Amino acid sequence: MPKKLDVRNLENLDTQYREYEVRGVNEENRTIDLSFSSEEPYERWYGIEILDHSTKSVDMSRLNNAAPLLFNHQRNIVAGVIESAKIDNKRGFATVRFSRNSQADEIFKDVVDGILTKVSVGYQVLEMKLESESEGVDTFRVTKWLPFEISIVSIPADDTVGVGRSEELQKNKIKILNQKEEVKEMPGEKKTEEKQVDVKVVAGEATKAERSRISDITAIGAAHGLGDEAQRAIEEGISLEQFRSIALAKISEKAAPTVNTTNAVPEIGMSDDEVREYSFAKVLRALANPTDSTAQKAAGFEFEVSMVAQKKSGVEAQGVLVPFDVFKRDMTVTSTGGITVDTQMGGLIEMLKNKSAVMKLAEVLPGLNGNISFPKQTSSMKVDKLTETDETNDSDIGLGELTMSPSRFGGSGAYSKQLIHQSSIAIENLIKNDLFGQIGLKIDLEAINKVLAETGIGLVSIGTDGGPIKNGHIVDLETEVAVDNADIGRLAYVMNARTRGYLKQTPVADGNPKMILSGNDLNGYNYGVSNQLPANLAKGTGTDLSAMIFGNWADLLIGMWGGIDLIVDPYTLAKNGKIRVIADQFADVGVRNASSFAAIKDGKVF
Repeated sequence: MPKKLDVRNLENLDTQYREYEVRGVNEENRTIDLSFSSEEPYERWYGIEILDHSTKSVDMSRLNNAAPLLFNHQRNIVAGVIESAKIDNKRGFATVRFSRNSQADEIFKDVVDGILTKVSVGYQVLEMKLESESEGVDTFRVTKWLPFEISIVSIPADDTVGVGRSEELQKNKIKILNQKEEVKEMPGEKKTEEKQVDVKVVAGEATKAERSRISDITAIGAAHGLGDEAQRAIEEGISLEQFRSIALAKISEKAAPTVNTTNAVPEIGMSDDEVREYSFAKVLRALANPTDSTAQKAAGFEFEVSMVAQKKSGVEAQGVLVPFDVFKRDMTVTSTGGITVDTQMGGLIEMLKNKSAVMKLAEVLPGLNGNISFPKQTSSMKVDKLTETDETNDSDIGLGELTMSPSRFGGSGAYSKQLIHQSSIAIENLIKNDLFGQIGLKIDLEAINKVLAETGIGLVSIGTDGGPIKNGHIVDLETEVAVDNADIGRLAYVMNARTRGYLKQTPVADGNPKMILSGNDLNGYNYGVSNQLPANLAKGTGTDLSAMIFGNWADLLIGMWGGIDLIVDPYTLAKNGKIRVIADQFADVGVRNASSFAAIKDGKVF
């Protein structure tokens, strides 16, 4: 026989569970439909408990606010999210969606395979009443309760009943009403005329505020993988505003160790002499002749550098991994190309190429390993001028993140066997510039297109069909950045050669002898020139329009994963006396703050 529940002392109630089976599974959407509760009576140590399932009794706000799907009620194992929950026909139903992280994926596979079939709900009792007494056994109906999480469970506490419930009963949080007790006015008692505090109203407001605090902290914790921190904050009574600050600090802490943000630091620490000693011709000869011991021995230093780079970056190369130390100068091309002459070859002329536009201006992050995330504050607290009796208006400190992941930038080319056997500096530089300069220019072009396409940058429109750039448009670019408080940092203009030539011939104002561009700066700011900036844009009937960008280039991030992987195919073109060289670099581009940039996309410059 169960013990009698002492309604005056609820501190001894323990956490308890009941389970229910998973229902429909949708493998494509990674969702399952389940029933998590019912009005089935359940025997506790204090008597029989019944969860009332009228819509007034169940507070679904937590479950319908992206509540977490856990594993075995462990707050640090978030398997997914609750997409929707409802009460229908005296049962609780929910649709949950599984995460794609490796741990959640294993749990989902076991659910699909029928290995994990039980679910359990976590809830908080807010109010219950004594419904009946029978042979010393009390039956309690829970008239107000708050479900706050659903778990996939491996070991059910009760495998026969079929409905899962966990219980978290906190001191001073549960109100038990005995229907048999009535409050009666004592004879001769007089009602006071003074204003009385309505205890029920005050308690209700406090309960509502506490629910909101717990719900918001739990949601932030689930969204950023801070379940343990959220639970501690709830238990210790930390305010929502305080927890937001804690969360932002934790997110920054998690992201910081994976990122090297100083582009002056080489990836593996090669000295200038070692970089000069590095020979691409030796690498290509060794890869093209894997059985030639002389070629292998000659490239011993280069192979050793590759092994260090692979170990440090965690990237396993298919050929030889060339670290960032070796090619960083060649990926930030600073000239339009030139003539490389080798007297042994009878005068070898290198092809003219575009210059890099933003690689030297952007924040380059070499030697990355795995996806990286940068925490962002998207909104701040609102402050109002208030009277002594005004209530403050709650406002959220929004948290977001910029995520970068590696994409492959690669190409291939053919070199004659005669060429790679040349030992001159000119041939060495030709191979290096051709392999790495072109990859660098492709990443550079990706960065320019990323900025121009980014939602939220400032746009200065010249006309319906485009039009000539005037000095006022230059000032407007600066203003677009300044009004968003972003006119700090590495501020500079970038433009193509046509735009530079046009601005050098265009006066600041009609009749003014001073040209818009007449020195080493543009309106007091540095500028760069590259034909990577498009000159073939269209708007309305206007064609061949040019783009121009102004901004804080420190907010343009270019991430490099590992080094360049060099692979040599000595067979495909062997009949032509050539080898095929494939070069791959994994990189990504991210814009830290879109408001740090402003652009013209419709400039007529000729």
